[in-house]
Amino acid sequence: MEESYDEFEERIRKEISFENIKAIELMEKLKNHHRGTYKHNFLVAKDVEYVAKKLGYPKKEIRCLTIAAAVHDMGKLDVHRIILDLAGKKEQVKIWNYANKQGVVPDKPIEHNTPRDIIRYYGRNSENPKKVMEEFIEWMKKNNSKKFIDLPMRTWLDYHQEATKKHLEKINLNPKILFYAATHHPEYFQEELNFECQIIGVCDKFNAMIQSEGDRSYAKRKSVVTAIETILMYSRKRKEYRKTIKIIELLSKKYVIPYAKRLLKTNIQVDHSTLEEMIRETNLCMKVIEELHPLRIFLLRKLKKKDKIILKRIFSMQ
Repeated sequence: MEESYDEFEERIRKEISFENIKAIELMEKLKNHHRGTYKHNFLVAKDVEYVAKKLGYPKKEIRCLTIAAAVHDMGKLDVHRIILDLAGKKEQVKIWNYANKQGVVPDKPIEHNTPRDIIRYYGRNSENPKKVMEEFIEWMKKNNSKKFIDLPMRTWLDYHQEATKKHLEKINLNPKILFYAATHHPEYFQEELNFECQIIGVCDKFNAMIQSEGDRSYAKRKSVVTAIETILMYSRKRKEYRKTIKIIELLSKKYVIPYAKRLLKTNIQVDHSTLEEMIRETNLCMKVIEELHPLRIFLLRKLKKKDKIILKRIFSMQ
């Protein structure tokens, strides 16, 4: 029986406390600062442990990788929770429209919005917008982040990897774990990137896309097969495809194969839009399984049969 999230969290927290008790204090700070990021860390760690075990790493190395994944986003402590919650494109469009309407940042591209722009937008409906801005700037000063106030928001978010390294160095974390934790992001397919760091990077990207820690207000959750296909699309363009494909195969085996089986059992007596979504998901499953699991020919045939049934159902509704 697979270990539940709560059981896994408890076990890894014990492992971390044996490794470095100060890391637990840091984790509690992150939990209080932004619970979604805290949970995301552990869900990434759960997948990292799964992949490392399947790849045959020794227990000591699996432990290092799992702990590293559980602390990989500690740098988010230096990013205000308002920014973490309003970081997506959908909310950025609103900020851009608001800022232009108010004549604050005329003609500024969305990606160039700064933390100051965002807080101005965030505090627009409060009783005292000026106080909201002052408190935010004070928080940035306290957390040594004031230099980002008028820089593009992406710059501040990308800084969190450097901040992770800073936080983990302060508590004298094992250098190997620190290296894995602070080297996986944001580009996990770099040529010089260590393969172990790629494991954390791919699992991180996958969990972010499927929003395993809970709905993110600023982005639409992707299905597991869409997330795998997106990672495959990026990895195919890289020289490291043959290496990263091993990681993607294992994640696909854990998530896409069961998803495809559930899709086969789904009742197709539903509305038109749902049928179209099902056919898209079925096609993606077939594509991923054909590339990553060619020996699953029986499942592939069943999916193709399901695809034809759904198509007939759609045509009958038109």
